[in-house]
Amino acid sequence: MSTIIGTVRKTEEGGYRGSLKTLTVRAEIDIVPLDNPGPNGPHFRIFASTGFEAGAVWRKTSRTNGTPYLSFKLDAPELPQTLYGNLGRQPGQDDEDVLCLIWSRD
Repeated sequence: MSTIIGTVRKTEEGGYRGSLKTLTVRAEIDIVPLDNPGPNGPHFRIFASTGFEAGAVWRKTSRTNGTPYLSFKLDAPELPQTLYGNLGRQPGQDDEDVLCLIWSRD
């Protein structure tokens, strides 16, 4: 089962800004693009509104159909475990600048 744990909107700088909401965490977040990501390094860093670095985002390509997508990793002391997921459009969302953080335990 997949769960939406946040929503972000694209910024003029090429990153994203929005909110993260879990049972224990409520935070405004910024997803900031990196100028020179390494070959396996992240393409974005995730920061909480307090400036705390809480994770990273990678650009990836689907092996099945070649579609590009964004994958994230969130980790903070408040979280019971590291969260992994994808950024994608919420069903029924027509605005291409709005993405959801989609987490799945599977």
